[in-house]
Amino acid sequence: MKIQTKSGKLIDAWLEVISERYGSTVVMSTLREPTEEEVSGLEATPCRHGSQPTQLIFDEPGFMYDFRYCAICGVFLGGI
Repeated sequence: MKIQTKSGKLIDAWLEVISERYGSTVVMSTLREPTEEEVSGLEATPCRHGSQPTQLIFDEPGFMYDFRYCAICGVFLGGI
């Protein structure tokens, strides 16, 4: 789903459903297309990276790894 970030950038966002964590690191997750209700619900609540079971993300391609960011606040979440 295409959404616009707070900085005005148009991105292709995905809903990451986190299955397993080790501390604050995501070990296993699945990605799927978010619904309008999920996007508005996640945008209405403050981001709590490391504790919420789902998050709205987008990936930017890199040389060896891609970089994952929060689609709501833009925080770097890790390399994938």
